[in-house]
Amino acid sequence: MSSPSTPSPPQGGNAPSAGAVTHTSKGNPHLFNVPYLEDDGSNFAFWKFRTQTVLGLRDLWTTVNGTSTEPALSAPPEERDRWSHNDCEAHAQITLTLKDEPLNSVLDATTAKDCWERLADRYKGKGELRIIHLTDEVFCKTLSDSEALEPQINALTRAARSVTNLGLPLSDRLVAIAIISSLPPSMSTLRTVLSTTSSPTAAYVLSQVILDEQRCVRESGMGATAFFAKAAKKGKGKDKKSEDKSKKHCSHCKIHGHDVSECHKLKKEQEAKGGASNYPSSKPTASAKVASTNSTTADTTVQLFTAHIIDPPNSEKSAHAF
Repeated sequence: MSSPSTPSPPQGGNAPSAGAVTHTSKGNPHLFNVPYLEDDGSNFAFWKFRTQTVLGLRDLWTTVNGTSTEPALSAPPEERDRWSHNDCEAHAQITLTLKDEPLNSVLDATTAKDCWERLADRYKGKGELRIIHLTDEVFCKTLSDSEALEPQINALTRAARSVTNLGLPLSDRLVAIAIISSLPPSMSTLRTVLSTTSSPTAAYVLSQVILDEQRCVRESGMGATAFFAKAAKKGKGKDKKSEDKSKKHCSHCKIHGHDVSECHKLKKEQEAKGGASNYPSSKPTASAKVASTNSTTADTTVQLFTAHIIDPPNSEKSAHAF
């Protein structure tokens, strides 16, 4: 009976397919492929869960979390060898699933426990600043209806779990309320309905949002991709219009958002000035008078016509015609 093959490191830096932990060799419990931890740590929560699961299956987790400590020098050699072997196995399982940046931060780590804690400190974060950043993601974010809502809500719940892990527990009900309040304006009706629900859970809210989103896609008569593309284009149009408006500045009232040609204050001032003005019009006005008399010698009528052209003030011009 042949012995199990030894695990080999990944070749060429190609990460295993994202999404699941897999065996690379049938029947060998040592060979688990975990999707790599990205350089920016964006998938740390998923990487941590998968790696911890693998370490538990291989009976190595107690070595990593410090439950199983290194035996004293006076301990039997077999016990020391066994612990050293488990520590090397755990160290390999962790480091062989890291990309260059996270790997660089643990190159000088001497034990699997030290390696794990360094990664947790770097990517999970510690302190009040990290908590503030994560709570902003949970409570101060508005979801976009120009892309699928489920991944956005999943990101929000991950941030909530991270806050809890950092020592500030967020209840499931509070997370559900955060999801409801972050729904986009296009889902105002659903938001009202969910707000009146007694003790909603995050899972229930997510299911209702998905159902409502699917209904909107179905009623649009388009596929999901076309639906979100159209929503994104519409959103960009609104953003551009808002941006153009914000660039305008009125030189009369000194208010942003419009130019002087659109200034309502200026128009009202001009109307008020025109209605109350005592100055005569700059255009000349004309009047005419017609008089008639009967001649005694001839049965004719003589008409006298006088025309006056009234010019603006300080003008003495007039015309008379007979």
